[in-house]
Amino acid sequence: MEFIIKKPKNLISDILTYSVMSAPIKELVAYDLYGREFRTRAQLNVILVSSFGSGKGQLFREIEERGLGARLTDYTSAGILGTLRPSGKLTLPFTVYCAGKTICIDEFQKFGKPQKDALLSLMEDQYYRKPLGFEVKEELDITEEYFRIMAKGNFYAIWIKCSYICGCMYFKRKTIDDLALLSRGIPIVTTMQEDEALELFTGRARLVLNDRLLKHYEKMKVDQVVIYHEQRELLKDLFKELIKDVKMESGFITRALWDLVRIAGVIALTKGRTEIDEDDIYTAIKYAPIQILGYARGDLTFKEMEVYSIISMHEEGISPKEIVELTGMSRSTVEKALAELLRKGLVDVIYVSKNAIYMPKLKLV
Repeated sequence: MEFIIKKPKNLISDILTYSVMSAPIKELVAYDLYGREFRTRAQLNVILVSSFGSGKGQLFREIEERGLGARLTDYTSAGILGTLRPSGKLTLPFTVYCAGKTICIDEFQKFGKPQKDALLSLMEDQYYRKPLGFEVKEELDITEEYFRIMAKGNFYAIWIKCSYICGCMYFKRKTIDDLALLSRGIPIVTTMQEDEALELFTGRARLVLNDRLLKHYEKMKVDQVVIYHEQRELLKDLFKELIKDVKMESGFITRALWDLVRIAGVIALTKGRTEIDEDDIYTAIKYAPIQILGYARGDLTFKEMEVYSIISMHEEGISPKEIVELTGMSRSTVEKALAELLRKGLVDVIYVSKNAIYMPKLKLV
């Protein structure tokens, strides 16, 4: 008997795929109102918070098997930064083998304080420098397309261009490191119900890559993607509308906006452009509610996410009956998910001849 495994339409899958696709982009260039230039990383990082058994490991294996990245399983400084001897002999770190690709990290909490500091710096600035307890006899400078390692005097520095998907089972926000990690990428916070765990066991994948997007992967190998002032203003206005009823720390707002720009950059490149336009911004802003939920400690079950994803694709509105037909879920499951989405302010509902029609909270047209 042949089984067909249905991959659910899911905004989470899109975000994870955008992270993987952003890895080969070398730089994001932004211009302000006066034409001044600002350069930053184009790579989109994801902080994936979900329970054990939710498929994080399966996702990481898929990324590794496709040659799109690898899992970081060495929790030592040597694995992250390499090992340098006074003679100048260097043992390359595992991370450089993921340069231009995606590093998958399972459980950030397992790292010690020095390793966390290094990873947080690499995730945000793609750069880390540390003092050595000795002076190297010969200067070291290894430069490749997506990484560089230098040692001079008693300092060691490493640059790596890659994206990160960091998986966590929980997120308590009790330490500075927790908050710092939360600001390093798009936070996706999900929960899983009993029936979803049973479905996952029987093959209904939840954390998957979007094959439709991945077919454009080769287009990502460019020197830069550009955004101009007008598009940044548009994104700011759309995002401001989304957060008007949400309490969100100002620092997270800035980080969220830049991550949406990174998504827009990937979207532009899939269309063969290196400049972000208005349509790219309108597409990218659809992922903002997932960010906002993550920053606000909110979460959705995988089924709620699937229902929300369907609604986000139908700005004109969609009925519960149509959602049932598209997802294959029961009517009661869909109605329960809709009630939760309404409670969290993610969707609106109108009634046409007593029939409920659900649509995204933010109208983009």
